[in-house]
Amino acid sequence: MIKVSVIIPAYQVEDYLIRSVSSVLKQTLQEIEIILVNDGSTDKTANLCDELAQMYPSIKVIHQENQGSSKAREVGLAQSTGEYILFLDADDWLAPKACDTLYQKAVETEADMVIYQAFLKEGGRDHPLRIFFTSEDEMNRDPIFCFLNAQLAPAVWAKFMKHTYLKETGLNFPSLSYSEDVIITLRLLLARPKITLLEEPLYYYYQRPNSLVHVINEHCLEIFESLALVRLDLKAKGLYDQYRTQYLHFSELHLSPVRQKVKRNPRLKETFNQLYENWKRENGEA
Repeated sequence: MIKVSVIIPAYQVEDYLIRSVSSVLKQTLQEIEIILVNDGSTDKTANLCDELAQMYPSIKVIHQENQGSSKAREVGLAQSTGEYILFLDADDWLAPKACDTLYQKAVETEADMVIYQAFLKEGGRDHPLRIFFTSEDEMNRDPIFCFLNAQLAPAVWAKFMKHTYLKETGLNFPSLSYSEDVIITLRLLLARPKITLLEEPLYYYYQRPNSLVHVINEHCLEIFESLALVRLDLKAKGLYDQYRTQYLHFSELHLSPVRQKVKRNPRLKETFNQLYENWKRENGEA
């Protein structure tokens, strides 16, 4: 029986993929499958994926045209057979006991989702990267409030999830390249999972210079689409009025870094300002 499926979207990561996959192969838990989704890479990523699959029978490879990490995760999830799901970005890696620790905690607490802390890898040093800032009781009492109140980071890779729970939610992955974790996390929480919080940092997050977080292009403006989807999903559940104040603060929190980023590009700055005015009107803030 496969206990954990580790799904790794891979796009232009020839310099990082081996490290990421190796961290999974070295896990103390044995019953793991690795699903590599090559998302239309034009470097050596595709060949690396195939070579790894030939060497290790626990690795499956899916090749697709470039659709973004969100859709790559969706495709990987559809092909996974594990009891639990962990999404791993191809430039990041796991602590050696991550899957074992998470699996045991999930089974022990009968959790639908185990959320854990991480490390930010920067300049050869490990810096604590907190994913949650609240108690387990508060998280389970009102996960939407905790999320919109910035007590839980959107990072999908920091959430170890029961496969059957994901199937029951009918999770719809958006066609976004930037900020997709914002709407994915909301949709996961709207289904009210049983959540266990784990203070142990088990994930190493590496922010490479050419990642979408740093690159200044039109993709960063997708934050407006993601926030619009959050509003629509809240309204569909009849929750928007209840969480409107938190939603507005949450939106400004996520818009602020994009605003700072596009200042260096006059064209993007103008587009951002137009989209921001539209966002304010739609939310009664204009």
